[in-house]
Amino acid sequence: MTDIPPPPTSAADPRPFDSGAPSASAGAAGCQKPLLVGCGVLTLLLGIGAIVFVMKAKDVLAFAMNQLRTQIASHLPEDLGEAERQRLETSFDVAIERIRQGKIDPAALQGLQAKLAAAAQRTGSQRMTPAEVAGLQGALDAFNGDKLEEPAVDPPPESAPDRGAEPPPAPPGG
Repeated sequence: MTDIPPPPTSAADPRPFDSGAPSASAGAAGCQKPLLVGCGVLTLLLGIGAIVFVMKAKDVLAFAMNQLRTQIASHLPEDLGEAERQRLETSFDVAIERIRQGKIDPAALQGLQAKLAAAAQRTGSQRMTPAEVAGLQGALDAFNGDKLEEPAVDPPPESAPDRGAEPPPAPPGG
């Protein structure tokens, strides 16, 4: 059995297997160029997507409202009168048109969304109660501005002069 002698070493070369080139992990800090370009492209695409979403948000909300209307119509009580059904349909039409025009009251929209979510959670043959239909109609009216825009009331007529008080005397000679 022969022993293999160790490789010769010199004082100038402390690491015999070092090629002299810096390793990738030792000197590289931060993003690599391909990673930097990829992150930039992704950021650009996300920015474009956000702009498109903001521009189309009204259309998306109107579409969702129309879908919810169809779903809610299938859960209306069977004994709901035709006049109430028609009023509900008309209210949905007005609400969708207001959304498309951008006439949105955030507080009223939040209340309407809560009523729509509660009504849309019905499953199978579950029907809404008349009280839930009335609550939904009220939320639609509030969103559409029906409760906010009271009809103009004429100012009260001026009160007649008090009969107990004497009118001021007329100027003499007149």
